Parts: sequence; C-alpha cells; structure tokens
Amino acid sequence: TFTATGVMLYWQDPRGLPADAGDLWSQEIYSAPNGQVLPVDGFPVVQRPGTQDQPVAVANYHQACGLQWGCLATMVAYTDAPDDTTRSVRVARLDATLPWDVATSLSSADASDPRIILDGQYDSWGRCGVIVSWLEASGGGTVLRAQHLGVDGTRLWGDDGIAVCTDASGQSSASMVPAPGGGAYLAWKDDRMDHEISAIRLDANGAPVTGWPSDGRVVQVWTGAPHVPHLAEDGAGGLLVGWDELQQIASTW
Repeated sequence: TFTATGVMLYWQDPRGLPADAGDLWSQEIYSAPNGQVLPVDGFPVVQRPGTQDQPVAVANYHQACGLQWGCLATMVAYTDAPDDTTRSVRVARLDATLPWDVATSLSSADASDPRIILDGQYDSWGRCGVIVSWLEASGGGTVLRAQHLGVDGTRLWGDDGIAVCTDASGQSSASMVPAPGGGAYLAWKDDRMDHEISAIRLDANGAPVTGWPSDGRVVQVWTGAPHVPHLAEDGAGGLLVGWDELQQIASTW
C-alpha cells in the first residue's frame, strides 16, 4: 500500500520455521533518497500460531496521535490458519492509537482471497474503518462474502458478514473498489451461465443500491474463459470493468 513517503510491502515470511509455518512481515521503501528501505530485513507485523498468508493492505492517515504531520495506520487483511488447515480471514489495524486484530466472520468454513478498501466514514480524528470481501468454501465451490469493520474493529454487517451473491452456482476471482458516498463496487467471475463476469454496488449497510439486482448484474456473458475482473470508478458515479479472456483464435499457416 502507498504511503506519503513511499510504499509499505507485506508478505508471508517463513523465518519462524519449523515452530511457526509463517507470519506476516512488512517493509517500508522510501521514495527518497534512492529507495531506502528500513529496516533492511523488514519487521513482523502479525505473529500468530499456524500460517498467515495472502496479505492485502490499505493506508489511513489521521491526527489522533497529536503529531503535526499526522500518523499512519495500515489495515491488513489476511488469511489465518492456526491449525494449518482451515483458514479464516482476519484484519489487523496497525496503529499506535487504536490497534486491533479481528476475524471478519465467526463461520467455521474455509475462507481465502481477501480484498480490502477504506469505508470512507471518518471519525473526528480522520480515522476510518474498512470493507473486506473474501471467498468462502460452500458445496464444493466458493461463494463471495463481505464484512464492514468499523474504526474500532466492530463487525457491522453481522457476525458472519453478508453474502454478496446468493446464487448457489458459485463465485470466484473477486475485485472491489470504493463507491462514491460509501459502500463498495464488487465484481467477480460467476458460474451461473458457465462463466461470466457479474458486478454489484453495495451501500454502507451492505444492501444492493437501488437499481442493482440483488445477486449482481451480468457484465459479460461467456465468449471465452474470463479471468479476474479489474475495476475503476468512471468519475461520474459509475464503474468501469475490465477482464482477461481466453479465446480460441483460428490461425492460417
């Protein structure tokens, strides 16, 4: 995730082997002078029993620390497997003024592939919460779920989050970006019609915005094999969706 002075990198690090299968470490690379890194070998940010993996992060600058130039908080979503088998998705807020580390869901189903965005709902200090999505194992496939965590880590969309799409055909390869005024746009690879790309806009309460179907709108119908969708706001309250597609192209030799 980008910061005011450079970029913060997060990764799974096996330095704890064999006692610990992998913790999350971080490194800041400063834009000046000359891409300096401190500390040289990184530092641990999440150390828990078992395996932590798939970190994704966002940055939140605020004034709660009382420093003139502000303070940096980063929220890191990651998978956590205490027994090295079933995974849950957790979010750690790395912040001297309000640290926390909570599960996005109390479900015992395997969870993976988290995505995270700032929720845009700031307190008086400029701190905010996050919206997180993930894929949860269900019936031999995966379904897309989401959770809204408040600035204090409270689960605002229920103990297990919400189902972004309830269709039993399954969802995978999700992407997410903030929506204007709060909430989120999400798009995913959908198996309802063999393979397609679907998208939805959720409000700050986790409900589809008026005009959006409850299980998402089909953006692309199968003509090849679509892969991970990529999202961007269009600057007018709408959404741009792109994707990779595998097609069979005839060749003449």
